[in-house]
Amino acid sequence: MTNPFITTTPLSRRPGLKTTSVMRRDNLNKLFTAFKQREQERFPGGPHRGALRTFAAHLVLPERYVGNLVRGQQGIGSATARKIEVTLGLPVGSMDQPTPPEGQPSLPLLASAPGNGPSVNEQQFLELSLQMYRSDPLEAQAALIRVLLDRSNSPAAVPRASAA
Repeated sequence: MTNPFITTTPLSRRPGLKTTSVMRRDNLNKLFTAFKQREQERFPGGPHRGALRTFAAHLVLPERYVGNLVRGQQGIGSATARKIEVTLGLPVGSMDQPTPPEGQPSLPLLASAPGNGPSVNEQQFLELSLQMYRSDPLEAQAALIRVLLDRSNSPAAVPRASAA
């Protein structure tokens, strides 16, 4: 005897209910569509090829991987969803929501393409640097010089001579 109050239908097959995987893919596709529209507005009449490549560069993810995610050929895991949110400046967990919270911008937080002005992360860095400089110019300069010297002396930053 079966209990009529217990359902065995998976969430993915229930009308109106979406799995986290489906919500993430839908949200990524919404972001990609908005990105393409924004690019067409910025460059009217221009060639609109390479949108996926540019979008993937904004997400700091490989183009082939982003293409697979957009087409639904690969699922978007938690780590990738969080990376996309952080990269775009979206609230953590927003990729897992069926719709973005009311009033949340869809794409103005995408990193800028080269030559199109600073990205959000770059803008935050510049604002923080300016605050630091204004509070103590000499200390700010010294701190930046220390970081740059440390970076240039690290093994990863020193170019290696290729064997000929």
